Amino acid sequence: MKTTLSIRASIAMCFLLRVSFAQPGSLDNTFGISGKTIISLDTFTDQFNALAIQSDQKILFAGITLNGYTKSNFALLRCKTNGSLDSTFGVEGKVSTFIEKGSQANSVAVQSDGKILVGGNSSWFINLARYHSNGNIDSSFGTKGIVITDVSDYYGEKCQSMAIQSDGKILIGGYGQHKTNDKPYFILARYNSDGTLDNSFGTGGIVIGIAGKGHSMALQSDGKILLGGALDYKFKLARYNIDGTLDISFGTGGEVITTVGSSAEANALSIQSDGKILLGGYGYPSGIISGFALVRYNSDGSLDNSFGKDGIVITTIGSFSAISNAMKIQTNGKIVLAGYAFSSSSNYDVAIARYNSNGILDVGFGAGGTVITPIGAPYSYNSANALSIQKDGKIVLGGFTYNAISKTDMLALRYEGDSALGVEKFDLNSKKLGIYPNPSSSFATIQLETSVQDAALSMLNMIGQEVKQIKNINGQEVKIFRENLPCGIYFLRLTEKNKTIYTGKLIINE
Repeated sequence: MKTTLSIRASIAMCFLLRVSFAQPGSLDNTFGISGKTIISLDTFTDQFNALAIQSDQKILFAGITLNGYTKSNFALLRCKTNGSLDSTFGVEGKVSTFIEKGSQANSVAVQSDGKILVGGNSSWFINLARYHSNGNIDSSFGTKGIVITDVSDYYGEKCQSMAIQSDGKILIGGYGQHKTNDKPYFILARYNSDGTLDNSFGTGGIVIGIAGKGHSMALQSDGKILLGGALDYKFKLARYNIDGTLDISFGTGGEVITTVGSSAEANALSIQSDGKILLGGYGYPSGIISGFALVRYNSDGSLDNSFGKDGIVITTIGSFSAISNAMKIQTNGKIVLAGYAFSSSSNYDVAIARYNSNGILDVGFGAGGTVITPIGAPYSYNSANALSIQKDGKIVLGGFTYNAISKTDMLALRYEGDSALGVEKFDLNSKKLGIYPNPSSSFATIQLETSVQDAALSMLNMIGQEVKQIKNINGQEVKIFRENLPCGIYFLRLTEKNKTIYTGKLIINE
């Protein structure tokens, strides 16, 4: 009886650990301090606006560092996978580049050769800079690594997003105010790989003329360009051909305008693997309370009525309003939005939501599909401005936190994704793998239905750590010796030719 109770207690404790450490949407405790990294460059304002994950999984963050009200620089930082600054990049992981008054970075992308492109704007013009993989400015790009673009007849031009074409040409999307009517218009520009404007695109490399604020851009697999944003407090989306002309097969003459609640603005754009298009941002369903907003379009620009209600979803989060700034689509089709929410009358906290592919909140993520993350005292105003998803499914956010002493610091967070445990996909009722004795106190034997050749067995504990591996397995039987493993539940995964073929679980007791 005592042994049975011990096993049951062990199982219960392990499942508690599983919920505590591996719930999708929980902060990843292996990143920074309890899932959070706060970085100050000791200036008036330090803020992340964009991020990109390199092929080696190091994380690039781009934004602004502002000294008082007169001078601001592009800020580019690189963190290791654990959230600490990478000392091999720039100066102890940090690069600050002055371009002109009011400069700030809003986008970052990595070229196939590892060089890093950063896009943004100053108070007046579009700004671009390119860096080597070690953070040094690339003097072969533009003028000593920098490109400044003035769009004729416009002022306050902004680069809000960036993409690199397969041929290495660089696209930026944003908007500017027309000098005559003072209204905003979408701006697209394309540059050659050396930073010069591509004269084969639009007029002298620039496309203008579509009313609205362009906030986010994406490239379709056929090379067509999508630019999304807002016009008159409605979602706005336009599609362009490869040469910069409007694609008249999309929407009405290449444009789509969508009413989302009483007022709305789109900040993020993604394309699904099936070609459907998602615009994310915020909307007011009614009154003064806003929520995360999502709209899905078919590839021709029509609303996808199979998504949400008539193609539209608005989700209120927190005690008052919520604003979404960034979006990504996971490999399994789930949609992640991030931004901030009012958690009280005086506090803004980082907010994140995840939806199933039909627009319904994923109840397995966080608390019913949403997560609100307070940064803690003295940080009272916090926001996520950028989002990316690692190869292992973990979700990385970049933004800022206000520390209540008139100073803003850079903020990075990482959350667990679906693959947090690696055991989530295991079929615990599999009959293809027999284990005896189970529970076991010293060793166990695995009996397989069919023979394997050069297979490998991994044992994972309840928080997803691999604690044992057995290689070069041949035949139909495997012996597992306990050695120094503590009591508990272990998940087993047998792979052959890098493919999982059997799964199961083993309980170890005293």
